[in-house]
Amino acid sequence: MTKLRRFREWLRPRMPYLNIWLAGAAWTANYCIQVFCQPVAWAAVALVLAFGAFLAWPWLRHAATPIRYAAVFLQGLGLTICGYCVLFMGWGTMLISTLIGFLLFPLLAWVPVVFGLQIIWRLARNPLRGAWAVGLLGGFVLLPAQWWFYRQYRQIEETATRLEQANSLTVDALARELPRSYVAERVVGMHFRYHTRFEELDGWRPPLHDPLLDVCCADVKTRSRWG
Repeated sequence: MTKLRRFREWLRPRMPYLNIWLAGAAWTANYCIQVFCQPVAWAAVALVLAFGAFLAWPWLRHAATPIRYAAVFLQGLGLTICGYCVLFMGWGTMLISTLIGFLLFPLLAWVPVVFGLQIIWRLARNPLRGAWAVGLLGGFVLLPAQWWFYRQYRQIEETATRLEQANSLTVDALARELPRSYVAERVVGMHFRYHTRFEELDGWRPPLHDPLLDVCCADVKTRSRWG
């Protein structure tokens, strides 16, 4: 038996407990350093459900089939969250965390990668029929909400552009023109209550994070960069 295989055999029964420790350590580090802001209510619920299913999976393998399918679905959502976390931090942050890894806690930036790879492995080797499809469905479950948010975001953007072209872009004008909606409240609160990037000199503690808003902001940056 090779050393790598021995290590895998040694690690396999300990991995569920290591995952729980990594999740707790990552949450604690983020609470102290606050790379990510506090998730809004719906994002917090999605986070707890997705990674609750991920962490509990080793003890659900012999559960009833509907429970296992539900756990696979939620882990698909967890894979999307892992990808989002990596994109939000950026590969520059990941590289820096590796270079200063001797401090240990910066390596926690790689927890989404570790969890994401495990989810892919589980979906690929899952004995449940159609597990990949169920996981894929879970991965895209937030797409309708993102599309709804994006359409309203673009309408607000068009309203602001129209007012700016008419030299009427003021707080009062925006207050009259913008609808009283979930999306408008998020947009108006950007860089104050809702953060889309790390900001030390903010005006709200703890700052809140809405992934739907952040994806729209990333789209704006991409469009402005590429014209």
